[in-house]
Amino acid sequence: MDRLSSVNLLPGIGPKRAIAYNAAGITTIGGLLEYYPRDYINLNLRYAISECPYEENVCVRAMLTKKIPAVRLKNKLNITKAVIEDDTGKADVSVFNIPGFFDRFKIGEHYIFYGRAKTFGGRLGISNPRVFDPDTTGLIPVYPSVSGVSQDRIIENIKTAILRINLTDFIDGLSLEEYGLVSLADALKNIHFPVDATSNEAAKRRLAFNEVYSYRKKLAEIKAELKSVQSLKMSKKSAAMEEYYDELPFEMTASQKKAISEIIDDMTDDSPMNRMLCGDVGSGKTAVAAAACVLTYANGYQSAFMAPTEILARQHYSTLEKLLSPLGIKTACVIGALSAKEHREILEKISSGEIDVAIGTHALIADKAEFKNLALVITDEQHRFGVRQREKLAKKGDNPHRLIMSATPIPRTMAMMLYGDLDISNLTDMPLGRKPIETFAVTDKLRDRAYNFIKEQIKSGRQAYIVCARIDDNEDDYSSVESYAENLRANAFSGYNIGTLHGRLSPEESAEIMGGFISGDTQILVSTTVIEVGVDVPNATVILIEDAELFGLSQLHQLRGRVGRSIYQSYCILMTANPTAEVRERLKYLSETSSGVDIAMYDLERRGAGDFLGIRQSGFNQFRFASYITLELLKDVDNYIEKTIDK
Repeated sequence: MDRLSSVNLLPGIGPKRAIAYNAAGITTIGGLLEYYPRDYINLNLRYAISECPYEENVCVRAMLTKKIPAVRLKNKLNITKAVIEDDTGKADVSVFNIPGFFDRFKIGEHYIFYGRAKTFGGRLGISNPRVFDPDTTGLIPVYPSVSGVSQDRIIENIKTAILRINLTDFIDGLSLEEYGLVSLADALKNIHFPVDATSNEAAKRRLAFNEVYSYRKKLAEIKAELKSVQSLKMSKKSAAMEEYYDELPFEMTASQKKAISEIIDDMTDDSPMNRMLCGDVGSGKTAVAAAACVLTYANGYQSAFMAPTEILARQHYSTLEKLLSPLGIKTACVIGALSAKEHREILEKISSGEIDVAIGTHALIADKAEFKNLALVITDEQHRFGVRQREKLAKKGDNPHRLIMSATPIPRTMAMMLYGDLDISNLTDMPLGRKPIETFAVTDKLRDRAYNFIKEQIKSGRQAYIVCARIDDNEDDYSSVESYAENLRANAFSGYNIGTLHGRLSPEESAEIMGGFISGDTQILVSTTVIEVGVDVPNATVILIEDAELFGLSQLHQLRGRVGRSIYQSYCILMTANPTAEVRERLKYLSETSSGVDIAMYDLERRGAGDFLGIRQSGFNQFRFASYITLELLKDVDNYIEKTIDK
């Protein structure tokens, strides 16, 4: 039998059980083998009855001394009990709605009982236990539930599958040794029935390697497929690009110019551009994207620029309009907050070709949004969009060029893992005149001092952000946006104009609040992390981040990037009420480091690539062994691919 053989061909799986497996999405033997345990029962970790901790799962080896017939309860349930004992005491074992549960066990014999420890009448009780033979040891798998199939039956079927399946390992023996991997057969055996924790860890690392390899191989195939498609041919339009440079109110950095050169080369090639533009906060990605729009316009085509939020879309629209309007390029903002009339009029202008660059949110991919000749699609903060959303926008044109922007600092190895289908441009330097942001990690004992510093900045004509981790108050007493702002208005900042911003506000409310902050009327903006990306208010020079220990360092770096966007000296205050040694170390590192890539690497080495994949990058939760994806493993996969696929 091979992996694609139907699960109903496996001995021990009859028609009814096959139907149950199919309902759970398990249709093949390979699918059954990939139905990995969600947990394990460690039968090597045992308690004496007198030492069992209550309200925890416990494992005890004890003698069955008494069986108590089933009793019907008032709630129509029935309960069956037994008494067990060891050298230290006795315990009651209870099972609900299985009257004959203890029939197969003999009084006077020893068994291993595993279940939740509770107290009943002053004596230990174990509810709904798993029962094993007395000599059973090791780790016992616990699988996600399959309706109609018991845990014991799943174990039985998977054991049979492991014995019957014909496995072909795509990695040869020498490579297994080189990369410290176990064979595929050993990995499957020890993910389901590990001899010990060490063999289980080795199995998970091998399966993580497989997941990364399959994903990277797929990306390589996608990249090759895109390269085979014919693009809308463009010329370099040097005069138009020179005019763009001349009209800029600032000098482009060397890495910006290099990125634009790479983009121009792509867009004048035979196949469509598929490039990612990575740059630290404030590195000038929007100006590079604008250059791509200029080239598209000069060749007689339209561009679309999609952002994940209305706040960010409005910000990009404001920036792009300033950069492009001197060249006669017409822009429009397409967001949900527009009136029906405004929305209809803008869509008509886009459809007719009157609008050259359309900036917007998901509204750009609505069925009613049509372009006359879309040739460039730009997506900002791409990890916040699903693949289908990006593809739907691209299909508004005829194989358009694609530029993806990301301010998330990603080490090169991780970038190759996540975006192997893309060519990557990096902005490595900052615009001239920007001063490093002075960052301070403090405890809440210095709160008054921090508030006084914010007041000094406001007196100098500047503005401030305060970031809270929560919208509402909760039992953990974390700071919340609304109550925090009310407290500021009533006490420390009485008489100051304070705005609040969070994800539960309507687009209209968010726009009004941000408008007040951008205009300078609002002096302090108390916000959640909705300001993490794209918000650009040059007059804001200080950001105070409450409960800083709750955030990853890369996210704190992104938040810090909301200030330091002008010639004014800017400051970031990281405040914590939980200054553990680990928190102090992490925040101290951030205070002393300004490179987003260095910060991301530090964070990845301590939290693991799996946390980065699962939390920071939505859409990558298909990695079931994400916590075992280390930077070392990523490098091993890339090395293996280089030695095999690319040749």
